[in-house]
Amino acid sequence: MTTVDRCPNVLIIAATNCPWDLDPAILRRFNKQIYVPLPNSEERLELFQLLTRNTEIIQTPQQLQELIQLCDGFSGSDISTLVHAALEIPLTELQLTTLWSKTVDGFYEPFKGFREAETNAHEFDTNVEDVCVNQLHSLPAFSVRARPVSVADFIDAAEQVHKTVTYEELAKYEAFKQPK
Repeated sequence: MTTVDRCPNVLIIAATNCPWDLDPAILRRFNKQIYVPLPNSEERLELFQLLTRNTEIIQTPQQLQELIQLCDGFSGSDISTLVHAALEIPLTELQLTTLWSKTVDGFYEPFKGFREAETNAHEFDTNVEDVCVNQLHSLPAFSVRARPVSVADFIDAAEQVHKTVTYEELAKYEAFKQPK
């Protein structure tokens, strides 16, 4: 540390997920310890908005609150993993789709199907002539469009992505941050 002492404008910052594993001699050399808890609902909302800022998502304010509650107990990394998993769902559907409908503007989209058309008759305006059977790689380049991400995608992704911080770990963090 003598070299650092000669440079008064140097600030050393260290971070760890396991502060209790550090040697007490190392901990003594840091003037300040800061505990960063899991994000609260406002912070989860901000993270969610930041991670999806360039993505069209079909949602209502009520659905957004549902997503924020769904992420309760998630770390920032967990929320990022959830968002990326949800954003991949429409892309995965493109790879699995073999039945396509051609849109008015010339793009191919996965065919919604007759079952969905029965419940949303106003959406079913596809002419049978505009439906084709093809693998994704057989369609012309830059002619395919994925559907927008929906709240259902986030709910589906949440079944695969789980919080990585346990209640026992949270208790250890809380105990560690208490002054000794």
